[in-house]
Amino acid sequence: KNVYAIIDTETANGLYSPLVYDVSVIIFDKQDNEYFRKNWLISEVWQNSNLMNSAYYAWKMPLYDNFETHTVNMFQFICEFVEIINKYNVTHLLAYNLNFDIKALNNFLEK
Repeated sequence: KNVYAIIDTETANGLYSPLVYDVSVIIFDKQDNEYFRKNWLISEVWQNSNLMNSAYYAWKMPLYDNFETHTVNMFQFICEFVEIINKYNVTHLLAYNLNFDIKALNNFLEK
């Protein structure tokens, strides 16, 4: 059975050295049965006002108060993400802009 995870990131710090402040994940199967949905705010960036002022969608920051988010540090996110991928036996990882998302996650982990 194929199970898909779609990941999307929002970033700060510009396009050349983006740093993740928001990660969203949806897990579903081929029949569009949704198993899991969550949004994490990454505290190392989210709580840094200088970085957040550089976010492409900085104007959307107040909107985060209107939906459920979970603020965690990057290590906590990675642990939770791996646990979720394993729990639902995800077979395919997708992203809205995979190259950019990978770059942003790698930049964060290198800092």
